[in-house]
Amino acid sequence: MARFGIDHLHLRSADASAAAWFFVDNFGAREVNRLVVRGKTRLVVAIDALEIFIEEENAALPTPPAPPFRGIEHLGLAVDDLDETVRQLAHNDVALAGPVEQVKPGVRIAFLHGPDGILIELIERRPA
Repeated sequence: MARFGIDHLHLRSADASAAAWFFVDNFGAREVNRLVVRGKTRLVVAIDALEIFIEEENAALPTPPAPPFRGIEHLGLAVDDLDETVRQLAHNDVALAGPVEQVKPGVRIAFLHGPDGILIELIERRPA
């Protein structure tokens, strides 16, 4: 059987530059490319090995509905220290969408809304 791996996540944004900088400023992403594809600006940022393609799109397009819904619901980012991450986000004026929760022993999560309605989960896994 063929081997598979994650190549990228593709987002559409009313302001690709602002969306890219959200990931750079808040999650330590680095910009790896800026190009035009089929007439649209695309910025590529990377968080660890995950590349995120952010393509500029018409601002009139709808944002994702409130969960739950079918399809991809959120982007989950692993963090080694959720409390410190939440403090850094607050310093950048990024609010959580709800409280930090312990979902099972050793696992805590928090959600926030990123650019263009993207739901982002932060997840900290520690030995139980």
